[in-house]
Amino acid sequence: DISSNINHKNCMKTIDTLVNRRYVHIITEKIEGEELFDRIVDRSDYTFTEQETAFVMHQLLEAVEYLHINNVAHRDIKPENIMFENKDSWKLSLIDFGMASEFDPNNRIGSLTGQAGSPSYVAPEVIDPGTYNNKADLWSCGVIMYILLSGSSPFAGKTADATMDLIKSGNYSMDTEEWDDVSSEAKEVIRRLLIVDPLERASATEAKSLSFFEGIDDTNKYVQDEKILNDYYKVWSGMDFTRTRSRTFA
Repeated sequence: DISSNINHKNCMKTIDTLVNRRYVHIITEKIEGEELFDRIVDRSDYTFTEQETAFVMHQLLEAVEYLHINNVAHRDIKPENIMFENKDSWKLSLIDFGMASEFDPNNRIGSLTGQAGSPSYVAPEVIDPGTYNNKADLWSCGVIMYILLSGSSPFAGKTADATMDLIKSGNYSMDTEEWDDVSSEAKEVIRRLLIVDPLERASATEAKSLSFFEGIDDTNKYVQDEKILNDYYKVWSGMDFTRTRSRTFA
């Protein structure tokens, strides 16, 4: 299970998997806040400030960078799969690794196969049959950033097929009224992420280095709180379960 190997401050941690005769119990860290989707729809105009957007996107890119360093693609990045620590916090975690897959970092074209992800956030190369690489995650990040700053999707056709055609063409606009007060630095991040050719698309590391994120600390450290583990084992130590443990990414 990929999720049990993940150990990053901006990814939901799977502490353990416990198996008894009838059930499999997956024990994760507790996240009490709402989804990014809920925080968006709670806004009257569905938009975030540039400062809020920078803070959200930098954390998301740190999570994606960590996964890609460890040769894992999430493959379903969307606002519903991003949760805040609590209702007053801006610290977020990427969740739901059900579609995640390991990839071959030496294959530039890509070793991933199969359509995965949600229609509005899926990358062009994922739509048609064939292989693709981890850069599909970065396209999804670009779509999310576009939504945060404008309150609308970059690819919204009248039908599902029309939306897929827009995605494959990379046809979107930042020339409408809602973009008038958005900085050129913010637009640059979106342009670097929403590139149809994945080989030309920015990586998470490259996107984080753009001037829009200047001044935000790069805190990509991989530390798991040992107190969480110790408290957890005190609770479960006497139960009739078999623990399944596996390696944790460095």
